[in-house]
Amino acid sequence: MNTYRSRPVAVLLGLALLASACSSDGTDNNAAVETETTVAITTPPTTDGGLDEADGPDEADGGGPASTNDLGPDTTTQESEPTPNVVDSPAILTAYLGVLDLPAMGLDLLASVSGCEQQPLDEGMPVVLSHRVDGATLEPSDFAVTTAGGAAMTPTCATLEPATDDDELQTVLLTGPLGSTDDLPAEVAVVGELLAIDGTVLTGIATDTINTFETGPRLVLARLDPADEQCAALGSSHEIQMTWEGGVSGPRGAEPGTAELEGLTLIDVDGGSHPLLGFDDLGDGDNYLVACVPPAVEPATLEARRDTVYDPTNNPNPTTAVEVESRTAAITTPPTTDGGVGEADGPDEAEGGSPASTNDLGPDTTTEEPEQWTQESVQLEVGEYTFDAIVAGPDDGAVVFLLHGFPQTNQSWDEVIPVLAEAGYRVVAPNLRGYSPGARPLEPELYTMDLHTADVIGMADALGVDQFHVVGHDWGAAATWSLAMSHPDRVLSIVPVSGAHPQAIGAALAERAAEDDGPQGGRPSYLEVFAAEGAEEMFLENDAAFLRQILSGPWFTEEEVENYVDHFNEPGAMTGALNWLRSGSRGVEIAPVTIPTMSVWSTGDVTLGRIGAELSGDYVEGPYRVEALEGVGHWIPDEAPDELNALLLEHLETYA
Repeated sequence: MNTYRSRPVAVLLGLALLASACSSDGTDNNAAVETETTVAITTPPTTDGGLDEADGPDEADGGGPASTNDLGPDTTTQESEPTPNVVDSPAILTAYLGVLDLPAMGLDLLASVSGCEQQPLDEGMPVVLSHRVDGATLEPSDFAVTTAGGAAMTPTCATLEPATDDDELQTVLLTGPLGSTDDLPAEVAVVGELLAIDGTVLTGIATDTINTFETGPRLVLARLDPADEQCAALGSSHEIQMTWEGGVSGPRGAEPGTAELEGLTLIDVDGGSHPLLGFDDLGDGDNYLVACVPPAVEPATLEARRDTVYDPTNNPNPTTAVEVESRTAAITTPPTTDGGVGEADGPDEAEGGSPASTNDLGPDTTTEEPEQWTQESVQLEVGEYTFDAIVAGPDDGAVVFLLHGFPQTNQSWDEVIPVLAEAGYRVVAPNLRGYSPGARPLEPELYTMDLHTADVIGMADALGVDQFHVVGHDWGAAATWSLAMSHPDRVLSIVPVSGAHPQAIGAALAERAAEDDGPQGGRPSYLEVFAAEGAEEMFLENDAAFLRQILSGPWFTEEEVENYVDHFNEPGAMTGALNWLRSGSRGVEIAPVTIPTMSVWSTGDVTLGRIGAELSGDYVEGPYRVEALEGVGHWIPDEAPDELNALLLEHLETYA
C-alpha cells in the first residue's frame, strides 16, 4: 500500500508562477484540507482512442536536426497530403498534481505573472506530452479532468510557459478547479483540437495515473543533443536534456549546482558509470535541465538519485532511471494500417528518432518508450506496527529485502537500491523495528530475533510477496540468518554482510581466534558497553558526538550523518535501536541453513573477524560461498558499494 498525504502549498509548481495568455473561466476556490490518497507512481501508455496519428521529429521522441540545437518546427512535415505511418499513438507521459491554498498575496502574485488574472485557482497540474505542442492551438477547453467521483472539470487556464524553448514545448500547465480535496482528479484527457507543432493530432490521449507532489518530481525523459557553446567549453561534444514531471531546482529554490550534479549518473553502453560535467539552461524555472556529457562517453541510461532536485514545495525527487534517447539516430517505420487520423510521421521524439545528417525524416520503427523504474516511500502495516520502507524497481521483478544494521537506517542502502532496481529487481528496504516511528516499543523483550523475522514476513505479506531474497548488513545480517533458519519456505537465498551465523559466533568465541583476529568473530566487547542501561545518553550527548564519531569516514557525507543524527534524536529511536543489542540472539530458531547463501565480510571490520566469517559455512547445508573484501571496514554498503553490488548481482542472477 502506497499511502501519501496531499497538503496545501503556498505556490504553484516549479513551472513557476507562470506568465501566459490564458482564457479564464474560474470558480470559487475549494478550501484545502489535508487528505489521504493512494497514488501509483507509474506512467502506463495511454489506452485511449486508437488514434495512431503521424508524428514528425517530435521532442518527446528525440526528433530534430542532427547538426543544430535550433529545434523549431520541422518544415519537412508541412505537407498538404501527409503520408500515413504506423507509430505509437501520442501520449500523455505524466500528470503531476499540486493543491493550492493561495492567500490574497499569492493570488496577486499569480495574477501579476499569469493570464489567469483575478481567478482564485485551487489546483495546478503540469502535464508532460509525448509531442511538442503547437501553442497557437492550445486552449483550456482542450483538456478535461475527471475526478475519482466522476465529476467532469475543465481547466480555467492552459499554458506552455515557462518551458517555451524550441526544444521544449511538451509541458502544459493546467490550472483551475480540477477537483476538490475530497474528490481528487483521477484522469486527464485531451478532448479539444490540440495539435503538435508537426501537425500531429493529439485529441484522445489520456492518462489515469496522476502523481502528487508528495511523491516528488520524477525524471521522465533524457535526450542526447549536440553540445552548445557552454558544454563545448567543458570539452563535451554532447549534452543531455532532462524532462522532469514538474519544475525543479536545488533545495529551497536554489539553482542546481555541484550537489545536484553529483546526484546524476550516466551509465554508458558498456555499463560504466560517469558523472556529468556541468549544467546548462538554468534560471528559467521550468521542468527542463540540461547537463554536459563527458567526452567519448556513449550514454545508455541516466540515473537520478533520490534527493537530487526539489519541486517548489521542497519535495525531493524519488530515485529514477531512464534510457537516454538520441535525437541523431536514423529510425524507420512501416506504413500505418490504422484507420482514423493518419498524418505524416518522422522519427518520434519519445523514441529517439531523427536522421543523423539530414532533415529527410524517414519513418520510425521504434515503438517502445524508455524503460523506467521508480522508487517510492511506503508504509507497511504489520499487526499493531507500521513500518516505513523504500520500494524500488519494476513491479514484476524478483523481490529483494535489504535489512539495515546499527546505528543506521535504510539510507545505508542508497548506493545499492538503484543498481538492483536498474537490474530488474523489486527492492524493499524497510526501517526495522525500533527504527520506524510506528514500530518503536520501549521494552527490550520486544526485540527478540523471532519478532524481527516475523516483522519481515509480515511486510512481505503486506506487499503480497510470497518468496524473496534477503540481504542484511550488521544486525540486519543477524535477522537474515534467522530468516533463513525459520522460514526457508519463504526465503529464496540470503546474503549476510558483516554478520556471522549465530552458532559461528559462539564457536569463534570458544576458539578464541588468532591474535590478529582480536575480539572479532563473536560477540565483541563493544556490545556490553552499547547495551548497558543509559547508553542512549552516551550516543546523543554533546550534539551526538559519539554517534558522529562512529559514523565518521569519507564514505559518509555530511548530509547522511546529519540524517542519522536527526533520526536517532527522534523520541524512542535510540532506545529502539539499542534494544536490538540488549536482546542479542534471544529468540533465534536454530536450524540448518538449507537455502543458497553468500556471506560477505571485510578484512578491516572490527566487529567481524575471519574466524567467525569462515566458520559460518559449517552451519550451511545449501550452496555456500564466502567473499572477503580486502582493506574495507565494517560499513561495506557505504565503503565499497561497487564491489558489493557486483557480488549481489552475480548471486541474485544465479539464484533468481
